[in-house]
Amino acid sequence: MNDRIANAFRNPAALTDDDVAALVAAMGKDAAQANKRRRRLENAGGQCRHDTERDAARNLAYRQRRAELRKLKLAAE
Repeated sequence: MNDRIANAFRNPAALTDDDVAALVAAMGKDAAQANKRRRRLENAGGQCRHDTERDAARNLAYRQRRAELRKLKLAAE
């Protein structure tokens, strides 16, 4: 990541189109590498981090909390 992109988090208006393109490319590269790591784990018989029981419980709690917030929002309308 170049200095202009790093500084953009403090001043987003300073980003140029080239900076945005570089940031998008870097994010795509990071996502591709993460997918490769996940596939290697799954193919090697290891457990993917996203499939653990703890993550499932956390995701369930998150979904329940979001449902509660939706109910509260609808009740307020």
